[in-house]
Amino acid sequence: MPEIAVPETLVGGPAAPSAESGAPSTEPGAPTAEARAECSVSLWWIPVGHEFPLMATLAKGWERLRALKAGRSPRELLHVALEVQLDSSTKFVIELVPAGFGPARTSTGVVGNGPILSRALGWMRMFQYEIRRWKNGVVEAKDKSTRPPSTYVITRDQALQIIDGASRAPRHPWGQDVLGNGDMWNSNSLVSFVLVSAGMDPAAIEPPASADWPGWDTGVALARTNATLTLVA
Repeated sequence: MPEIAVPETLVGGPAAPSAESGAPSTEPGAPTAEARAECSVSLWWIPVGHEFPLMATLAKGWERLRALKAGRSPRELLHVALEVQLDSSTKFVIELVPAGFGPARTSTGVVGNGPILSRALGWMRMFQYEIRRWKNGVVEAKDKSTRPPSTYVITRDQALQIIDGASRAPRHPWGQDVLGNGDMWNSNSLVSFVLVSAGMDPAAIEPPASADWPGWDTGVALARTNATLTLVA
């Protein structure tokens, strides 16, 4: 997919009001009714460890230590997967998941791989993750989600940037504190990276109550750094 220039006006926010209101949006830069109907991004909230017990054990241990330092109870940790609805017949699932065992499945739209924990371990498939950009694919662990997805209206330009961004995202070792900010690079970092790179406001997106999504802040910071470097260049 060719590189897409960032438009001057980027629109992103909660899903459009229901048809019962009948009133078109009057906000500056608001998408047309057609764009509202066709372009959206949904965040699916899935408990960590649905596929790879090792990752669940490591993440939960990390959260217990973090909770102990903060003097609070451990929270449920969530993995976020994206569904980008480009038009009425085309969607893309974007997700970072463990590669698992056996041969790679090209049918799931894998656009990149990275190591789990350490680059030194990354030569083994069981210590690799996949970045998927799966056209008309499915969130395979959707049935494990105990919450409805959060859906946001986006412009077509944003949708294309999110889709394109999956192949441009960093491939740091999963679980490493790559920025020294007490956070880690993981599946949620990928999601926040592509959303913020497309101009969405991360402050407008909230995780479900009493849950947490480690890695989110790392993706936000990397996206903002990348945008700054692009502008300087």
